Amino acid sequence: MMGGMGSFGIGGLGFGLIIPLLFIGLLILGIVKFVNNSKEQNGIQSSKTIESPLDILKKRYVKDEITREQFNQMKQDIKN
Repeated sequence: MMGGMGSFGIGGLGFGLIIPLLFIGLLILGIVKFVNNSKEQNGIQSSKTIESPLDILKKRYVKDEITREQFNQMKQDIKN
């Protein structure tokens, strides 16, 4: 027995536990990322909201991209 370290050698359990734990952590992180990407590719909306055509039209009107007449006409077209 050298210096009271027992059979673990220099550093005790350090690298003997850290490396496997890091590997398992990275493996779990990879699985979570894979599942999230799969959901997005399958068209499942996570927390994203879809704007209605009327909402988009209102934003365009507020930004002065369209006139009041165009807004009213497009609004009627959307309702039909």
